[in-house]
Amino acid sequence: MTHTRKPQPKPNQAGIQHLPKGSRWKVVDVSKDGKFVNIGGWIAADKVNMEV
Repeated sequence: MTHTRKPQPKPNQAGIQHLPKGSRWKVVDVSKDGKFVNIGGWIAADKVNMEV
């Protein structure tokens, strides 16, 4: 999959609507601007707590 400049994915793309509070997801990818994280579908980064 190549990264071409296309519009940022919508936060609830790929059917991720509500994440249970306290659930843990492995972050697969982070958008270049850092506003979205991919956990198998893009979600707005301000909706997730990051643990490094």
